[in-house]
Amino acid sequence: MKNINIRIDDIEVRPYKGFENKDDMYEIIKWRKDSQGKDYCYVLSFAEKSGDDYDINSVSNRPWELNDDEQKNYNVIVKMFFELIEKI
Repeated sequence: MKNINIRIDDIEVRPYKGFENKDDMYEIIKWRKDSQGKDYCYVLSFAEKSGDDYDINSVSNRPWELNDDEQKNYNVIVKMFFELIEKI
């Protein structure tokens, strides 16, 4: 697995093994704080190897529920992910 970690504000892409323990799979997550100020995250989408490329699969409509700034960060992270993965 290529160790790619990118974070912009509360949006992050990081390696993910999944339930099937797959290599070359990543998750794009959103960080939040609960009412006690404890950090937690939830998955926006997955990037999974498909042939020579990666497919981005969203979890429901979560990426489109982000506010404008978060959507911009999401798009930048996805673009950066594809640029980095091509170099590795």
